[in-house]
Amino acid sequence: MERVNMKIIKLALGLSILPGCAAPLSAQTADDISFFEEEARVITASRQAVPARKAPASVYVITSEDIETAGGAVRLWDLIKNVPGVDVIESRSFYGNVSIRGLNEPLNNRTLVMLDGKTVLHPFYGIVNWEDIPVSMSEIDRIEIVAGPVSALYGANAIQGVINIITKKPEQLGGGTITYSAGSRDTFLGSALYGTKKGNLAYKIGADQRRANRFEDPDKPAERVGKVHALVSYDYGPETTASFSGGYSDTNYIVSLGPAGTGNVDGYTSYLRTDFTRSGAKARFFWNRDRLDVRDFTAFNDPNMYSDSYDFNLEKSVDLFPGDILTLGGGYTRNTINSRVFSPERNKQELWALSMENKWEPSDAWAFVASARLDHHSLTGYAFSPRAGTVYSLTPSQTFRLSAGTAFRNPSLVENYLALIQTLPNDGAQLPNPPFTTIESTLLGSRKLDTEKIYSLEAAHNGIFGKLKTTTAVYTYLLKDIVKMSDSRTTCTVACIPAVKTEAVFTNQGSARGWGAETGAELAMTRRLRSFANYTFLSVQNYSNSPKHKANGGIKYADGRLTADFWANWVYKTFWNLNSPGAEELLKRVGSYAVLNARTGYRFKGKLEGLQAGFSAFNLLNDRHYETLPGESSSQPGQNGEIIGARYAADVSYRF
Repeated sequence: MERVNMKIIKLALGLSILPGCAAPLSAQTADDISFFEEEARVITASRQAVPARKAPASVYVITSEDIETAGGAVRLWDLIKNVPGVDVIESRSFYGNVSIRGLNEPLNNRTLVMLDGKTVLHPFYGIVNWEDIPVSMSEIDRIEIVAGPVSALYGANAIQGVINIITKKPEQLGGGTITYSAGSRDTFLGSALYGTKKGNLAYKIGADQRRANRFEDPDKPAERVGKVHALVSYDYGPETTASFSGGYSDTNYIVSLGPAGTGNVDGYTSYLRTDFTRSGAKARFFWNRDRLDVRDFTAFNDPNMYSDSYDFNLEKSVDLFPGDILTLGGGYTRNTINSRVFSPERNKQELWALSMENKWEPSDAWAFVASARLDHHSLTGYAFSPRAGTVYSLTPSQTFRLSAGTAFRNPSLVENYLALIQTLPNDGAQLPNPPFTTIESTLLGSRKLDTEKIYSLEAAHNGIFGKLKTTTAVYTYLLKDIVKMSDSRTTCTVACIPAVKTEAVFTNQGSARGWGAETGAELAMTRRLRSFANYTFLSVQNYSNSPKHKANGGIKYADGRLTADFWANWVYKTFWNLNSPGAEELLKRVGSYAVLNARTGYRFKGKLEGLQAGFSAFNLLNDRHYETLPGESSSQPGQNGEIIGARYAADVSYRF
């Protein structure tokens, strides 16, 4: 295993120095920048579309071409593993979590994930299940990752950053695509997508079905997911558009709930959405609906998660004077949930917000962006989130940025309203057995919780030097009032034999201070051949779940017919809590690991125009490793991690 890791590490390091072997760079020209036009303009880092290198935050863009050639990528989070500062934890086959700049958790609720600007987080705990998102790979136009606090734009949960999955417009699809993929462990993926625009009317519709088995038990299912999604839009004029869209995902998958155990989630998620834009004004309404049951999760009495989220937003941009744009907005959100693990009444959260952003460009060299948002939560009260950034362009291809901001996370419905009695057998690790044969633990939420708050400062440089593009960022942050489950206190012993009763409650406790650096380079060696490499360093006090070092590197080849993609990831060791919730923390090491991924594809011409076939491999060398801690007993469950192995698949698609 160590030999395999070292080979991949050496490969990644070799790729990282490859850009340094480039020929001497000529003076900057518009021709040079054209090598990297895919970065174009981003919409997630501010209210106005800007070039990525001029955004008021660190923005990384994954293009549709990147997605098409991504080696071994079969899940959405596979696409962002190569982004500096992004941590992807695959706790089980086809179930994982994504965090940005540390603070890793098996159930991460500090990163906001959106589909075309609409949140896909489940209000139950503020997390996302990536397999529920009603979108197919071939429908994605790009993914924008904004690192750092962005509550000034998007409110709660944008503490670490935002991941916005942006889909293609019907006119971009310009027809249909049918995809079929099959591989090891009974992996199957089938999808159909069609979109077009006729006159002022545009529409698209897609359907997906997928299944896969587990790594550790390859004959047992890990997931079965079916999706359907559609959009219809109409242009009433050059600046007036209305659209209606919806999606439905029928899901059955194994979920890892960290130290709480694993369960089989069965049910559906759905959404309805309508958008209206006119002359710089935007209005949006959406309704997210979840009806999920967690079976085989006896520790939590097989809970159900029935929730509804209603969200309405308004936004208007005005030109104050040349070079100055002001954007004002407001919104209202209502989350409701009904679950057996909560008190009998229907629980709810009501939130409203007011926001503003001002962008001023006094010259081609300088840009100043100031944003602020005021949020109100029915339990935690007011939260104010300011953000400011200054961007200086030394040349059209080199920018320096300094930015600062704050963000917050509201307590989830679980953290506010949980009321659960959990009965577990006593394995003798913490209490003698006999006389105590069972542990009856009461886990409670609290309506007195404060919001988590983060304060961040960042400096960055982005440059294009001929065929070489570089990015570097250094940052520091302080996270305060972290919401955690308290240590258990014993409420009944001798009088309750053979059981012992304990109680734990969610509270605000402690802080985490982090600082880190990200650096990366992309080299366009020729029009057909590119390479990339990046490295991330991160140190977080009081948080051992985040790797201190990470490195990624790869090579891409595309000539119009043949495509080949080859990349590697290396992740440093981490430490996770072995004990169950409420028990005293016991850290245990999860070792470093490295994975090698590859994909090759071929586009046919002539009579077979539109047909493409490919083969992909995830973890090509089968480096069997854990990414979170496996359990050892009922009282020491770790994060119930599953060993991760290799996965191979062949695919074929047809565009018409």
